[in-house]
Amino acid sequence: MVTGSVYLPEYEGVYLFGADGAWYSQAGWAQLPTGERCYVNQDGKLALGLNKIDGKYYRFAIDDDRTEEVWYSGWGRWDEAYPAGALMTGKYEAWGEYLADEYGVVQVGWKTIGGDTYYFGESVAEADSAKLAYGKSATGWMVINGKVYYFSDSGAMLTGKQEVRDREQPDDPYRNGVYLFGDDGVLYENPGWLQMSNGDWYYVNSDSTLATGWKDIGGESYYFGENGVMRTGFYWANGQQYWSDPNGVWHETAWRQDSNGWWFDFGNGTYAQNSWQPIGDEWYHFDSNGYMQVGWLYLGGTWYYLAGSGAMQVGWLHNGGVWYFLNSSGDMATGWKKIGNTWYYLNGGGDMAENRWIGNYWVGADGAMATSAWVDGGKYYVGSDGAYDPQARRQEAAA
Repeated sequence: MVTGSVYLPEYEGVYLFGADGAWYSQAGWAQLPTGERCYVNQDGKLALGLNKIDGKYYRFAIDDDRTEEVWYSGWGRWDEAYPAGALMTGKYEAWGEYLADEYGVVQVGWKTIGGDTYYFGESVAEADSAKLAYGKSATGWMVINGKVYYFSDSGAMLTGKQEVRDREQPDDPYRNGVYLFGDDGVLYENPGWLQMSNGDWYYVNSDSTLATGWKDIGGESYYFGENGVMRTGFYWANGQQYWSDPNGVWHETAWRQDSNGWWFDFGNGTYAQNSWQPIGDEWYHFDSNGYMQVGWLYLGGTWYYLAGSGAMQVGWLHNGGVWYFLNSSGDMATGWKKIGNTWYYLNGGGDMAENRWIGNYWVGADGAMATSAWVDGGKYYVGSDGAYDPQARRQEAAA
């Protein structure tokens, strides 16, 4: 005796049999032995796939891959039973991702799930295997109401800059590349310049990809980063440094020297002045007349040191018989400074303190704070934290 949903090839359909093995032929909603809802059509067959019932669309499982051989006593042979016909609810997969409400009504159109935006097909004319069948979640490139979108493999609509590495199906109008999508997911596809609200400039190619790398536009050369943003100022590309003006136009730069010193020519009729400039692997500062500065530089309340080459110095500096320490941003350190595993004290003028007490701490001839040692001619003891320990001195005196 068979129960549940059973495929009968002679009758070309799946039928519902009750717990007593009787065929359930009454049209309307019913229930499978496993508890899922199902629907019996007027011809007695279970509804499978997409069906319109009372003006609403529902989708029923065709099979769930749990096939088994059963004996059909009425037919005198073994055949496969398909526990099919179950009403699909929630998010499920059947020729793609679908979504239904708690009542099984297939959801269509735009939906927000977990903060992501999805689109489910709205055309009942499409076959289940079609790219955007009724209720199927959009994936890949999609044109919806005349606008172009791209959806991830999970169906989430993409926004912002995206590097698309698709399978490039023959019917896809777009190739692999970097694209820019608005907050609404619509592709910026019109060729030409495009500026975003944050001020970044992009250039959309004729195939709707974003320009990356070097590109000649209107007789000028521009450079766009891997993310498609037009570069200005100094930047590195293919192991070389380049400079583009505020409009993004590249110019050939050069160091130049006259009787007053060195200056940096941007190649567009302007030169570096009154500013820091990252040239090559070093930072340089130019005065208000555009000349490279050397030596000590007091700027914005902070001291910096520029070598004879003009390069900003960092780390330890021995100058005029005195040691200084310049932080990674070039500013001169003062006060306590831990360098490696050792503490040092830099006076207010930046010079390293030597052979003296700094409060309750002693720094030696090398500037390092002493720890766990007798200092100042062996008269005093400092503990493991560097602090003076008067008790240790008294104990020695008592001994």
